[in-house]
Parts: sequence; structure tokens; C-alpha cells
Amino acid sequence: MKNVRKMLIAATGDTTGEAIKLAKSQHCYATILKVLPTYEGDVDLVGFGNIDDIINSEKDASIPEADMLSREEHRRFNTRVVYGDTATKIVEVADEENCDLIVMGTRKMNWFKRLMGGDLVHKVINNSTCPVLVVK
Repeated sequence: MKNVRKMLIAATGDTTGEAIKLAKSQHCYATILKVLPTYEGDVDLVGFGNIDDIINSEKDASIPEADMLSREEHRRFNTRVVYGDTATKIVEVADEENCDLIVMGTRKMNWFKRLMGGDLVHKVINNSTCPVLVVK
């Protein structure tokens, strides 16, 4: 891969560690992105006292893992957490940060979810302005 200066690593699967190694081998800057869903609904109906605590617990669990991986590789990475539709936010952040490449993992999907347009990888590929590297 030539001319990759800036890479967006979408933390969508178990491939974040491999993507960090790729960024290191390419000597490029990388942003590790975690997209969390926005909560829409009535908290009283789901029986949770504070939905923000539950959402933030997932955020708090994902970013330290990415930070640890980046420290193991002796490389400084920017980590970001955003809320919203995963495919949309991946493309938006890649555009905001002028990334040359998006690296993301695949998710196991059954045929029904693919049929209904639920395939994250295809949504990102179809809407991205930069190349997308999909790691299995």
C-alpha cells in the first residue's frame, strides 16, 4: 500500500490489533474509532436507572483496549468515540480527518440481515470517498 498517510481503524470486530500492526508497518498516523449507538426510547420501559451509565460502560471498555494495543506497538494513535449510525459515522470521521484508508473487520451476518441491507461493510464501501480494506 503506497501513499497511506492517515488511516481510520474502525473498531468493529476483533481486527483492531492487526490494523494497528498494519498502521505501524506503513508508518502512518491512525485514528481508532468506536461508534456507539444513540439511545432512543423511554428509559422507564427498559428498566434501567441511568442509560448513560450503561452506554458509557461500553465506551469505557473499548477505548482502553485500543489504547493498550497502541502502546504495545510503541505508536501513538488518536482514539475517538462517537454516537450514531455505525456506517454513517465511519464515513463521516474518515472524511473529517482526511483519511487515505479505512480498515475494518467483518461481522458475521446471516443471509436475512444482508438481504435487509444490514451489512455494515457494504454500507461503508458504497458511501466512502477513500478505499476500504476489510480484514476477516
